[in-house]
Amino acid sequence: MYSKTLKESGLKDKEAIVYDILLEQGILPVLDIIKKSGLKRGIVYKTLYDLQNKGLASQLKIKKKLHFRAEHPYKLSELVEEQLKEAQNHQLTLQTYLPQLITAFKTTDNKPGVKIYEGINGIKEVYNDTLKEGKEIWAILQTSEVDPKVYEWLSHTYGKERAVANIWAKVIVAEDAKTKTYISKNEKEKRETRVVPKEKFPIGIEVDIYSSKVAFINFHKDGDLVGIIVQNDLIANTMRAMFTLAWEKADDYTKTNHS
Repeated sequence: MYSKTLKESGLKDKEAIVYDILLEQGILPVLDIIKKSGLKRGIVYKTLYDLQNKGLASQLKIKKKLHFRAEHPYKLSELVEEQLKEAQNHQLTLQTYLPQLITAFKTTDNKPGVKIYEGINGIKEVYNDTLKEGKEIWAILQTSEVDPKVYEWLSHTYGKERAVANIWAKVIVAEDAKTKTYISKNEKEKRETRVVPKEKFPIGIEVDIYSSKVAFINFHKDGDLVGIIVQNDLIANTMRAMFTLAWEKADDYTKTNHS
């Protein structure tokens, strides 16, 4: 009679059937429950004990025979509240670990894993990932049109942490007002820099190639702060080849402008 409602309230199919019978009939011996439900003996026993564990049924012996009765339906409300809390916990856990799960996701055709981060904290996560990998970083970037808070963190925190971790960097920089300051920290921050003219190469974001990953970081002060990490050996190696080509050419501009 109420099986559908009970299922919509969170009970499993067989639990709804058995609990519905107990609601209508009151106290029943197990044999009668088996007959009325049309379920197999073992399934009925398991279902009754599951209902008992949920506080929806209780057992008693009458003339040495095992009987069951329904407990108050208010227990269903408590059950739903517990399920909601559990679902919320699952959601929080998923939100926390979903980026890592996406990165770990691989298919037979070597589909790349992608992680997207937003905001200042998201940008920091991307840079911190380069520290976690601990491999040499090859980067292309500009230094002036950077969100002030990001620039402050990069200048006073990230650069120092990378140097302490002994992670070297090769960087191609589009020359602008802050390039000289940036270059002056090369030795301290374990970095080799080559400079190209911004007019010819209007680099707007940062690209970092490290380990099996490529990070694209939009830290522009007038744009949305977004970081994207792509993890794929083929993509990373291809980007390395392109960087090598650019690195060799950038040396010509560096020698010409800073000789």
